[in-house]
Amino acid sequence: MKLYSTNLKADEVSFETALITGLAPDKGLYMPKDLPHFSEEELTSIKDEPYPEIA
Repeated sequence: MKLYSTNLKADEVSFETALITGLAPDKGLYMPKDLPHFSEEELTSIKDEPYPEIA
């Protein structure tokens, strides 16, 4: 997963790098470049599952 800075002045980084560094060098917050898409069926199938199972 690639992440970008909300200030748009820093390079994209991996999830691991963002987790370790916290803030981007330009003082922006890291946000995912792409968010996963879930179908209605996928969401319906997990609605009654406990959170640890979903995570």
